[in-house]
Amino acid sequence: MDFISIAQLFGLIGSGFLAVQTTLFFGHIGLAGWLPQILAIFTLALNIPLSHAADYWGRKWIIVICSLGGTVGPLVIARANNVATLIAGQCIFGIAFGCQSSFYAIISEVLPRKYRSAGQASINFATAVGSILAMLTAGLLMRGGKLENYRIFWYIACGIYTAGNLGIFFGYRPPPRELQSTMNDWEKLKSLDWIGLVIVAVGLTLFCIGLTWSSNPYGWDDAHVTAPFVVSIVLLICFGIYEWRGTGERLINRTLFKDRNFAIALFAMFMEGLSFFTTNSYLVREITLLYDSDTLIASTPFMIVFIVTIFMSPVVGIYTTVAKSLRNSLVIGFVSITLYNALMATLTPSSPKGCAWGYPVFAGIGLSTVVINSMVAAQMSSPPELLSITSGFVISARGIGGAVGMAINNAIFSSALEKNLGNKVAAALAPFDFPLDKIGAVIEAFESQSQQLVAQVLEGNTEMIGVAFTAYKNAYSIAFRNTWITAASFSCIGIFISAFFRDDKSRFDDHIDAAVQEDIVRHQAEKEDIQPTMVHRENLQDLEKTA
Repeated sequence: MDFISIAQLFGLIGSGFLAVQTTLFFGHIGLAGWLPQILAIFTLALNIPLSHAADYWGRKWIIVICSLGGTVGPLVIARANNVATLIAGQCIFGIAFGCQSSFYAIISEVLPRKYRSAGQASINFATAVGSILAMLTAGLLMRGGKLENYRIFWYIACGIYTAGNLGIFFGYRPPPRELQSTMNDWEKLKSLDWIGLVIVAVGLTLFCIGLTWSSNPYGWDDAHVTAPFVVSIVLLICFGIYEWRGTGERLINRTLFKDRNFAIALFAMFMEGLSFFTTNSYLVREITLLYDSDTLIASTPFMIVFIVTIFMSPVVGIYTTVAKSLRNSLVIGFVSITLYNALMATLTPSSPKGCAWGYPVFAGIGLSTVVINSMVAAQMSSPPELLSITSGFVISARGIGGAVGMAINNAIFSSALEKNLGNKVAAALAPFDFPLDKIGAVIEAFESQSQQLVAQVLEGNTEMIGVAFTAYKNAYSIAFRNTWITAASFSCIGIFISAFFRDDKSRFDDHIDAAVQEDIVRHQAEKEDIQPTMVHRENLQDLEKTA
């Protein structure tokens, strides 16, 4: 599970890291934002349905089949000759992210419950390793402006993902689950909550599309934004009513909400997703602009986030296992995230470069604690029969947080630039009697990153270039600051909400929900005087009745 998690994060981070260079290579830089967003859409649309299906067909085959997208997709991207093929390859690659929640479910259900935090820490460790490898590989390949080297990155991604999938195919051999062996495929298909699955998949997809288009490039009054957004809200409301009032087996079992920790964990992951995607979208971009760094150097602060995660993940896993407590670490995690965002809001072009390298340490601490123990808290609050769907909801909550955060940040960022960019550049050039009607051309020249074009527009006057570029950076600094302030505000809510987690040390026991070895299954069944099965249709129905 850890190796394929490395492969998944290698592709995910690389997709965002190389988005501008790849689309620039094909002459469609305006589509850069869509490459990582495609993966977010597939993650949201597929994780809940496939986590539901995994209880009937087993986790292994869901992962193996979906992960074929991790082999085929990168190959299509690497061989693309136009932007349409590039996007098609990205969509195929997105299928591999539909089984993400199964990684988190398996790592928890094959270990004793008291070691769940350690298991989740191992995945967090692996994702950090994959992220660092992606940034180092992409940064080195792009040095010297060699845009076509993006193909090499995706060939590497294909190889890593294929190796990870082969590891799952040959190495993960769990005993058949009850529903796998007692039901045929037709019975399994009939047992799925098809209405709920379709509504939530379409609703979340449209929700993500609408928010992605907001302020990028359309305004909120444009049909490209309002149509998918309004339809998605209506569908998600209908989904909630259907799951609440419907009878029979449903996607959302009411048992999940008997323990407040489940709802709090979802909210915590939503808030963490909002903050993380702010970092993912703006950190490297801000460092590049404020300190005139190349892509590899500018990505170092982002790598620091994951380097800290590598060291903190085992610490969090050990602490939680020994203390049998989730609440304290979650509060500390959100305090760290809030502090990081607040410190980033103070960053200006005159700030020492060391600040940009030091502040992400707090992000790494927060990422480790919140992601690991929010998942553990949600899983501990759900019955073993619902572990897969629980993991699916938690992963989706983080994705929704990211989508909402991106929409809010895009609006705030664009508004600040619109208000300050032209005015500040014009004010800086006013002493030189520079024509106001050419201010737009100056900004476009800076955006192009072409020194020749900048010199041409500003008539080769180095003093004018210097003051105009300083004003340009100051305007962007204000826009970046506003996004960090927003992220800090939401993180503060996370501190408050985390304080309401209820610690229950009795749940940190030796029980294994889905042991891989047959002898352990039999031994545990004899010890606890139960049948050696895990998921029964009757169990799910009984849970629903008692909720």
